[in-house]
Amino acid sequence: MNLQGLQEVLAIVSYGLAILILSFVADRKHRNPLAWGLIGGLLFPCSLLYLVFLPRICPRCKGECKTKTCLICDPLPESIAPYPAAQALPEPA
Repeated sequence: MNLQGLQEVLAIVSYGLAILILSFVADRKHRNPLAWGLIGGLLFPCSLLYLVFLPRICPRCKGECKTKTCLICDPLPESIAPYPAAQALPEPA
């Protein structure tokens, strides 16, 4: 195998590795792994940095989550909530 053939094989292997890495990161953030893998594989360093800093998408409500648990779907339990739950105020007399 000559040097040109080795470079082509190395380029194909590195492109495949870039697709796998981007697909894995996109899947962990609940983004479309196929789209991120195929399109982002062309611009691997830029798309990987962009994808890492994107917030997660909640699989249930499709909202963006900045933490590991969705505050829309899974509110904090009352035992660890920073403020007590609002209680009904008495009717004015």
